Amino acid sequence: MKKLLINLMIGLSIVAGGTTVFAENTKTSDTAKEEQVGSPNIPYNVVTKIPENQINKQASYYDILVKPGQKQTFTMEIMNGADKEVDVIVEPITARTSQNGTVTYLKSKEPLSKTMKYSFEDLVSKKQTVKLPARGKKNVTFTATMPDQTFEGMLLGGFNIREVDDEKDDQNNVSVKEGMTITNKYSIVVAAQIRMDEKAVVKQNFSIEDVKVAEYGGSYSIFSELSNDSGTLIGGYTFDATITDKDGDAIYKWSNEGFQMAPNSVFVIPQKVSPDTFPAGDYKLDMTVYSPDGKQKWPLEKKFTIDRKERKKVLDTVVVDKGKDNSTLMYVLIAIGIMIIILGIVTIVMMKRKNGKDANN
Repeated sequence: MKKLLINLMIGLSIVAGGTTVFAENTKTSDTAKEEQVGSPNIPYNVVTKIPENQINKQASYYDILVKPGQKQTFTMEIMNGADKEVDVIVEPITARTSQNGTVTYLKSKEPLSKTMKYSFEDLVSKKQTVKLPARGKKNVTFTATMPDQTFEGMLLGGFNIREVDDEKDDQNNVSVKEGMTITNKYSIVVAAQIRMDEKAVVKQNFSIEDVKVAEYGGSYSIFSELSNDSGTLIGGYTFDATITDKDGDAIYKWSNEGFQMAPNSVFVIPQKVSPDTFPAGDYKLDMTVYSPDGKQKWPLEKKFTIDRKERKKVLDTVVVDKGKDNSTLMYVLIAIGIMIIILGIVTIVMMKRKNGKDANN
């Protein structure tokens, strides 16, 4: 069942002949959407050349069984459907976990776990620039040298294929939203997983690498870094989290359902919070991770400190939240003023009625 789940998770990122097509956003590199191959945005297509040591012969992505010290080749055929030459970059990339809790094969700055001994992009030969003739095709080959020592679980990554022009800002694909310049970049990714033992059962484990304050989307936020310490691809997991202050009082709670994580990757979890709730001081994060069936759980904890200088530095960049705080204060003052006016009017009316009754008597 677990093997089926892993194959399904990788397979979900495979469309159009073993490839995934992404529209990459330069502001948030883990944002992606499908784009039809052969469209004006994606004039090229890719077909993988499946090697003999492929584990899943039915898969159109790479699923390779290797031995220590072995050299492995990855060959793919890239076809150009345009009426002009197209220059593309083919780059090996290690799978990571996005801030949305999904596995991403896009070029990003998401961190990898400290437990990762070998990454896909470090073992595979460097990126290549390929010139595709109009309505033509070319074979592109990469070589990977396996470590001399065995590793548990899998190495997961992919080959990101994008046009050379997408390395620059294309004014035709630029839009402005909420003061940010966003450039759409389209790419194709061929997923690849490497294993040394297809039957080995890897023990799942998690840890919290760090907790800190930072700016996120213009807001004062807490960043928690959940690490997948195992060489396993997981999906459908859930966590509950609570932050307590130095007195042990719970001041903030949240949860996440159905997240995925790449092997030996870090899930950076930004959570927008009120600066008033988190002044400088000592705190503790308690997080419990649950397996999809709820039968397994991993209780985790991490003590952290919000430094006064670091907090001020973050607040100086949180322009949006400061504006919200000022407007909220203004609304409160207006409401208080209205209540005072109403109370004054009611008092005057009641006094007039009382005076009228006294005059009649």
